[in-house]
Amino acid sequence: MEYARESGASHVHHEGTVPVTARSFTSRSIPSLAVALTSLALVGTACSLTDTSDLSSGSKGAAVAGTSGSGGVGGTDSGGSGGSAGGGAASGGVAGAGATGGSAGTGGGGGSAGDGGSAPLAQGLGCHNSDECESGHCVDGVCCDTACDGPCVACSAERVGGGVDGTCAPITAGADPDSECLDQGSASCGTSGACDGHGACQLYPAATVCSPSSCSEGVRTLPSLCDGSGNCVAGTTEICDQDVCDQDVCLGQCSADSQCAGADRYCELVSASCRTVLDVGQACERGAQCASGHCVQGVCCDTACNSTCESCLAAHKASGANGTCGPTRNGTDPLSQCEDQGAASCGTNGLCNGARGCRLYTSGTVCGASSCREDGQYQPTRHCDGSGVCAATPSVSCYPRRCNAEGCISPCALDSHCAEGHNCDLNGKCARAQALASKCNEDAECASRLCVEGVCCDSACEGACFSCKTGKVAGECGPTKLCTTPECNGACDKYGVCHTDQACF
Repeated sequence: MEYARESGASHVHHEGTVPVTARSFTSRSIPSLAVALTSLALVGTACSLTDTSDLSSGSKGAAVAGTSGSGGVGGTDSGGSGGSAGGGAASGGVAGAGATGGSAGTGGGGGSAGDGGSAPLAQGLGCHNSDECESGHCVDGVCCDTACDGPCVACSAERVGGGVDGTCAPITAGADPDSECLDQGSASCGTSGACDGHGACQLYPAATVCSPSSCSEGVRTLPSLCDGSGNCVAGTTEICDQDVCDQDVCLGQCSADSQCAGADRYCELVSASCRTVLDVGQACERGAQCASGHCVQGVCCDTACNSTCESCLAAHKASGANGTCGPTRNGTDPLSQCEDQGAASCGTNGLCNGARGCRLYTSGTVCGASSCREDGQYQPTRHCDGSGVCAATPSVSCYPRRCNAEGCISPCALDSHCAEGHNCDLNGKCARAQALASKCNEDAECASRLCVEGVCCDSACEGACFSCKTGKVAGECGPTKLCTTPECNGACDKYGVCHTDQACF
């Protein structure tokens, strides 16, 4: 920390005795120090400051003693500012940035420490999003040192296969928890279906046979081999000792496992020589190379391991090393053995169940949509029962109402919501439509939708001498002898004409 900044010309401090003159100081000057220096200047006396080399560093922060005054100002540290020192007979030293204050003068108190602020989550702690982490990266549920977004890398020790949470690291060789690597086959010399332990997909290793050997006219062409970089390198040629070929090798060399004596020997195709069989977990190309007799997914396996949803690779299983057959992880299907039969079947859903079987669609999965027939028969939605069956749901008769995809329509709002021969009444119920001449209280009760004089009528039947009730045919509007309005004075003829001056006849 700079103790004083001059307003005049610059100068250089030298170790030893420093002449002092009266100068003006900025606001950053320490009051007690300025008073002391000014007093010395007035009497014209030279003084020396002890250990001035550390005055600005904050490591010692020596104070200039005074006769009285307040304590020095506390230094600033991360998490809060230091408090002011208590009063005393002399001033305390000024603390450097990020360091403790200097020794207080006689009677002076040290500054109080400031409170620290809340800190973000440290590397390796559990998190939900990147904003919570000091590093700004939340990966695999922990605060990670980097974005860790490349292939075959992870930030949790469980997914990596070792190490510590919070450090982005390559996934263990041979594993592939996110199924990022495709097995392109040994003939391609490409990726083998697992990570390489260096943050990339593993290539078929060098010396993997990508094309078999051949022999013709006493000259053998050795097998083509992968170079470990994804290339299939053509095999060289060799002249047979006897100048004679034995199928695809020279006479005297092996070209088949049966040519090697003993059950613990197999023919190594590159050198065409007999070798000792391999132990469980070692890389292989065929069963004859393995002591167990089983080469599964490129490793010698303890069993044939050929049942549904089981594997000999650690990368495919919830637990167990390479070479030990076990069930594949629940919710995965690394060997593509489970068919997705569709929700309508309630059968397999394309994933393994973690118990050497394919998952079924879970209970409650919709397997049949609801339907509605013209006769008002409603078929509710059907659901899987969790055991592979689409459970039948009894149909419901909505008669005299109709139905839609949601169920029976209730209450009705239109006649079309009701079955044939029914009307929607004022109460929202479907009632049978009444025939002509039937008693009624409202239009909705009649098939004709006309209730006149308390009976269902074929028309509105307007006119003083017409009626639906006392006409010639009940329910049909026709002339009546009884007039229906006071203006007619009760005189209607048989044609429905009103006569005001004659009696009805």
